[in-house]
Amino acid sequence: MLPSPSQESLTTLLSALSERQRNVLLLRYGLQSGEFLSLRQAGKRLGITGERVRVIESGTIARLRYQDELTRWATQPLVDALTEAGGIARFEEVMEALRRRALPHHQPSEGLVRFLHRLDQRVVRVRAGRGEVWALRACPVGAVPAIEALCISTLRESRAGLSLDRLTNMLVERLPSPRPDGAFVAAVVRVC
Repeated sequence: MLPSPSQESLTTLLSALSERQRNVLLLRYGLQSGEFLSLRQAGKRLGITGERVRVIESGTIARLRYQDELTRWATQPLVDALTEAGGIARFEEVMEALRRRALPHHQPSEGLVRFLHRLDQRVVRVRAGRGEVWALRACPVGAVPAIEALCISTLRESRAGLSLDRLTNMLVERLPSPRPDGAFVAAVVRVC
């Protein structure tokens, strides 16, 4: 079984932090309670300002990113899930893929996955027509809006139903150079 983000990886990551840094992350991402708190709410619980929470959170994320080997170990399941999905997937699909990998008593929470996303600069959020989409930075994410728009216009022009393969081939032919590969275009069509 492939690794999944778990309480173990979270505990390992947070063990090197000060109590205040740990508390900020636990409150902001709902890592213990499951409840996400705004900057202001977290600050109120900690007796500091929301701006101070933001500064602590940013600094802590930067510090954890610097621990490259440990961070990559903890975030690799997220990257693997996106790789299996063709480099791009809706957030719900990412969560489902990670839950399938996890042991029953180590199910990743939404907060944990969002926290790991902030740590790993290989993963980016992309705007798409139907909600929150995550992608690998190595993929041509800049092409997503063009692929989405071209997909919509191609579907409107087509009188007959198109299979995913046929639609993907049509889009790849119509996209300007440099063209993303067909697998990525098919993944974008699937999520958009």
